Amino acid sequence: MSKLSTQDCKEALIKYLTPAMVYELKKEFTNNDHAMIDTESVKISNWKRTSKSRVEHDTNAPLGSIERTFDCKPFDDQLRAYVYTDSKDEIILSIIVQGE
Repeated sequence: MSKLSTQDCKEALIKYLTPAMVYELKKEFTNNDHAMIDTESVKISNWKRTSKSRVEHDTNAPLGSIERTFDCKPFDDQLRAYVYTDSKDEIILSIIVQGE
């Protein structure tokens, strides 16, 4: 297996964002931004990786796994995603999307 790229993780993130999940995310926004979540959160070009690091403390993934953090551009750090991969960076273990 080959290592996952940022693009691979973004594509998995977009597939993960089901209409039901997007609907739930909309509930977290109280201003006009909530109307844009339907269209803006599912555009792969709107997600920018902000960090990539090895998990060294108790989080949502096993120790030694790799965490990539993504922000969705039009929401100014209000919509964030975390993609966790195995320690070899070959398999996606989990994806978490949340309003911050």
